Amino acid sequence: MSIDTQTTTTTLSMSATELRHLATIANYASKDEARPLLTYVRLTPNGDTCEAITTDSYVLARIIVDVKTSDHTNTTPIYVRAELLERAVKTFANSRTRATGTITITDDGHNTTVTSNNYPDTIGAPSMTDTYPDVDRLIPSARGISEVTTGVALNPHFLAKLAKLYPWNEDKTSGAIIRTITDATRPIVIESRDGRTTVLQMPMRLP
Repeated sequence: MSIDTQTTTTTLSMSATELRHLATIANYASKDEARPLLTYVRLTPNGDTCEAITTDSYVLARIIVDVKTSDHTNTTPIYVRAELLERAVKTFANSRTRATGTITITDDGHNTTVTSNNYPDTIGAPSMTDTYPDVDRLIPSARGISEVTTGVALNPHFLAKLAKLYPWNEDKTSGAIIRTITDATRPIVIESRDGRTTVLQMPMRLP
């Protein structure tokens, strides 16, 4: 993946495989158009990596992928509609067709577009014009599992959703490690073995 930042345009370029990995996070964005900010995924370059993060206000997911960038000081986020990432996979990187080539995501402050050097199509969606929620503060810095005498309940649909997120959607032997359980009112932190995928899940409220 490569990043090229200009005065008004930010461009991310990646392989079809990287796009498929990145797009699995779209399941964790909100589908509620009444909360439009939560329908986006934030992509933040940081040196040789890029962090994708999104939340529907109940669950938060983060994936870190490798990037190539000539400007290691650039940390300007690009915001992409989750449904655009899903459409991009269907259009340019469907695993059944073994799509190859370079996928480019471009945001000019007005529109976000996705293109491929192997296809003539261009797909797009409006850029985000408001302020994205401060989701970084939601990720606890401390790790540990406390003894919770009353138990912690999880929605079983959450576990099914977790299995669709990279790397677990491709590697059935990759463990999902529970890093943090504090109590029944704070998020449970689950990570991949390499720490590049993180999910925060709020426990269910029991009657």
